[in-house]
Amino acid sequence: MVERRASATWCGRVDAGRLAAACLVGVAMAAWAAPAAADPAADVGPGTRVYGSTTTFLTERQILDPNDPTSRLYQFPIYEYLTVGADNVGVPGLSLQVRGFGVIQPAHHLGEDIFTGDLLVGTLSYRDPKSRWQLTAGRQMVTTVASGFVLMDGVWVKARPGADMDIQAYGGWMPDAQFGYRKDRVAFGGRVAYDPWEKGRIGLSFAGEHDQGTISRATVALDYALRLVKGLECAGWTAFDFRSGGFQETGNSLSYKPHRDWRVSVDYGYFNPASRLPATSIFRVFTSARHHKVGAEVAWRSPGMLGMDFFGRYYNYGGDGNGYQLGFKPTLRTKGKITSTTGIEIGRVKSATNGYTEARIFTSVRPHRIFELTLDVDNFFYDDAVNGYDAWRRADPNGLTTYHYTGSGGYKRSNVVGLTAGVDLFRGARLQGDVAVTVNPDFTQRWSGLLKFQYAFSTYVK
Repeated sequence: MVERRASATWCGRVDAGRLAAACLVGVAMAAWAAPAAADPAADVGPGTRVYGSTTTFLTERQILDPNDPTSRLYQFPIYEYLTVGADNVGVPGLSLQVRGFGVIQPAHHLGEDIFTGDLLVGTLSYRDPKSRWQLTAGRQMVTTVASGFVLMDGVWVKARPGADMDIQAYGGWMPDAQFGYRKDRVAFGGRVAYDPWEKGRIGLSFAGEHDQGTISRATVALDYALRLVKGLECAGWTAFDFRSGGFQETGNSLSYKPHRDWRVSVDYGYFNPASRLPATSIFRVFTSARHHKVGAEVAWRSPGMLGMDFFGRYYNYGGDGNGYQLGFKPTLRTKGKITSTTGIEIGRVKSATNGYTEARIFTSVRPHRIFELTLDVDNFFYDDAVNGYDAWRRADPNGLTTYHYTGSGGYKRSNVVGLTAGVDLFRGARLQGDVAVTVNPDFTQRWSGLLKFQYAFSTYVK
């Protein structure tokens, strides 16, 4: 799990402890109101639905000591994810939702705050009972074809006025990593589409961003899909960057189901890793590898227990060389009192500088309706031995020799072994434990563990 340093805010700075306390109070109040609720299946009208969930992660992991790469440190971060929401609050179609997380780092926080947190979503929404229009205000993730994924504090509106037309628009401020605000750091855009659903669609969208006194992004995208023949669908999108004045990227796929058990698809894409970043981002300096991707996939699912997936893709990086990816994954599923899924996966990845062959076996067994076990063993065999940074520093603590990523004396293999056990405690509650050991060029034996408790409820209140 990736840890990110941030302070949670909503109309001002709020620490993780206050966020967690506020969300817990909301969960407790909603749960207290739940006993007056009717069975959800019996109340399908405009009654208020209250829901919430809390997920606690107790983790253990090894990391390299940044002050001494020859040694390791143990961390025990505790993550708490909280969601509280309600639908049809007083008025049919009116809903609210708050979602966030807090992190406690009790040991070796390495300069990070002991308590951190983030408000992920905080919205107030209204949907017209006839689904003709919808409005959402607050902190939200906005997705249109041109925008990709934009986190903003603002307003998003969608309307379907008739004639199979779909109209969207959004605008707001984008919080930065420390949740500070600048008046000129805004996002705006929209989409207009002809979308008859069962036949396909064609849409035109725009995404703009303003940062550091300039337009940092101005993208126009065309998205399309066609479903005129049963079992056959083609879909894709193409984006243009009006700020730089040129073609940006495209992705297209064609899939066909000749039989209920078979699915065949082909795809082509041209991608620019920097195209989704604003022009003012420093990360554009490190993402210049534009590439073409051509691939195909065949999937088969028998009415019984067997299944199979096979895929292959070719990558072209221009002057930086070529690469490819191949994969084959057969699976076996059993049903009845004991359900299980077992499979193997053979993969091959090759680039201009190195490559590896993957051999994986995995299984998931539910010997009882409330208990589940999983085992995953994944092996990677490198074409050229990899010299991990940690291995180099252990061999040369003073760093007198030059570090080479590949070459003699490195590791030809990595493997990851993971085991999971989960049990359903009672309705809405689940306890799960994970343990994994990783062997790679940097960690000759790295152990990590996870204990997860999750509780979720949903009820109707009269």
